[in-house]
Amino acid sequence: MAQASNRSSADPIAVGCCTGLGELLSTRFFKALCDPSRLTILTQLATDARPTTVSEVAGCCTKDLSVVSRHLKTLLDAGILTAERSGREVRYSVRFADVAKTLRAIADAIESCCPPNETNCCAVVCAPTPEPATPSAASRTSARASHPNPRRARGARKEKSS
Repeated sequence: MAQASNRSSADPIAVGCCTGLGELLSTRFFKALCDPSRLTILTQLATDARPTTVSEVAGCCTKDLSVVSRHLKTLLDAGILTAERSGREVRYSVRFADVAKTLRAIADAIESCCPPNETNCCAVVCAPTPEPATPSAASRTSARASHPNPRRARGARKEKSS
């Protein structure tokens, strides 16, 4: 019986001008890759190039079996690993094609947002244009400032006496 976890796109990060990039960036995916112990485990699994049990993976680390199991679960939930149950054992392996596809798609989206030969393009393309102040807002501000009695002006603060 094979059990696999699909890559979740939960928690996408919103990105301004790079429209496709926000959909590709998953905090779960990058959280799984940001821990040095998980990177060591991922490297071990990639080097083995075969489905590996938790105890075999734990041989590469100085971590307890339960900690290694938790790290494997994080990598599995992020879609980086796949798990196959065989009796009481669960064997983990790297989803090479899926990880490469995800990283390639992110790289392509970054390049489409800011091509390699252009410098500072995102600052120009993504920079928000300031909206002009509306005349009504400006007139309300000047009306408050010119009111003869500032305490009676709409929106004026009351002064505290000490």
